[in-house]
Amino acid sequence: MEHKIFSQMENDAKQIKSISTHTCSKLLEKKDLIVETVNTQMSRRPDIHRLIGYNPLQMMYDNHRNHFNLIIQVLKLQEIDILINMIPWVYRTYHIHGFDYDYFPIAFQHWIKAIEDHLESNMAQSVSNIYHFLIKWHPAIVELVETNRDIGLSFYGDLQKEHEQFLHYLLQGDYKNCLLYSEKIVKTPTDLAPFYLQVIQPALYRVGFLWQIREISVAVEHLSTAIIGRIMASLYTRFPLIDTKYGNAIISSAPNEFHEVGGRIVADLLEMEGWNVDFIGANVPPQELLEYVKKKRPFLVGLSVTMPYHIDSASQIISLLKNDPDLASTKIMVGGLAFFHKRNLWQKTGADGWAPHGLEAIRLANSWWHEVEFSNV
Repeated sequence: MEHKIFSQMENDAKQIKSISTHTCSKLLEKKDLIVETVNTQMSRRPDIHRLIGYNPLQMMYDNHRNHFNLIIQVLKLQEIDILINMIPWVYRTYHIHGFDYDYFPIAFQHWIKAIEDHLESNMAQSVSNIYHFLIKWHPAIVELVETNRDIGLSFYGDLQKEHEQFLHYLLQGDYKNCLLYSEKIVKTPTDLAPFYLQVIQPALYRVGFLWQIREISVAVEHLSTAIIGRIMASLYTRFPLIDTKYGNAIISSAPNEFHEVGGRIVADLLEMEGWNVDFIGANVPPQELLEYVKKKRPFLVGLSVTMPYHIDSASQIISLLKNDPDLASTKIMVGGLAFFHKRNLWQKTGADGWAPHGLEAIRLANSWWHEVEFSNV
């Protein structure tokens, strides 16, 4: 049922004409005005507190800004599939936090009106088509969310039992048993990659999902993330680093991206493979990231992107890196959940390649290195 609705929406979306670069630019110029108009009109509604589940109005305002960023991303990339795959997640998250389903079509109508107020009519019409599409599919999206509780969470490998036991300890906040159990699984360096990809990564996804549906608190989510960080640090330092066989690599989350564990997994696995890796974490300002890369001149830069609305910031930093003559030979790899629903989406960032997980990142990085070695022979 889930895939049928997605397919139907994707087919219907083909009728929506692409938005010109000029229209995207004008829409972005009017961002603050449009968002403020929607905020003002929605907050004046007599039923607004019911619609937003008696949450603070600021929650709605923050959500509106995130929504606009997502729409801009979809329009710039001309990839409405991003929206189609994100919208059930958005509905579910808002609804679990108290928002009434009626909020969505009402808000979409206000977005249409605000866009019409601030853009020329021909531009407004082309953008509004997306909102008419969402209003049309609203009942089906609600049905999808109500009948598919675990949308997009089928991610397990051979270590599913181990994952479930680890997750049990993790949700109890039991660092000691998490560590002891991890040590039983990871006995040699070759055990590290399967543990990261089949135990740690799906545990993070599950914790995030449970927080999203309010089955765990923010405190438990933060504690779980912290425990995972401590586990990774403890396991990684148990094995001696091998001699450097490859070049220098810099791994970072994309600018404005606060999720960093995926990037850290790639950094650890590359270093275990023999790369010299600098992992610089999450939300590094674009200019500082650029300056650091220019200073180090690595063979490889890896950018992790979790949220689709951060693809644009990744694309911008990639463009800066690609246009710097001092970095002409630097290879750029992207990865992260943002690219999972549309496997060729990474190509629009300007990167040289995409890795769906840590082992593929190693394979791709090594292949690039050997290509250069072979060409220099």
